[in-house]
Amino acid sequence: MSLASLMNSVPVAAAVAGVAGLVAGLVIGRLSAGSGTREPRARASRARGGDADVDDGFTGEGIELYVGNLSYDMTEPELKKTFGSYGDVLSVRIIKNKFNDRSKGYGFVEMAAQAGADKAVKAMHGKDVMGRKMVVNEARSRSRE
Repeated sequence: MSLASLMNSVPVAAAVAGVAGLVAGLVIGRLSAGSGTREPRARASRARGGDADVDDGFTGEGIELYVGNLSYDMTEPELKKTFGSYGDVLSVRIIKNKFNDRSKGYGFVEMAAQAGADKAVKAMHGKDVMGRKMVVNEARSRSRE
């Protein structure tokens, strides 16, 4: 029996159509389950390395600073204290590896006012903290679409 005649037989054609329908149903179900169900803030949280379902403390009301080349031993309270002398700090996030919860060496500090953010950038960029020269500048939003 040739492959063409085998494919023309009713049981084989029904089996192939059934498997194709099952795969299509799974793919469509998987795609529709994740589309449009999360808020834009959740996408922004994921873009910063956070979990979309967890409130990461980012208020969106202040000036967000990127802080890079952090010591892997730096904690969020220490980072908040470091930047607190330049103005009110609304939130601090150190981005961590989701598998081992270890710092990735960068984070974000949200300052309440532009003047405080400018002072912090001027004073902290290039400053040696815990053995590493920090990189500090105003965070840039990344378009994901």
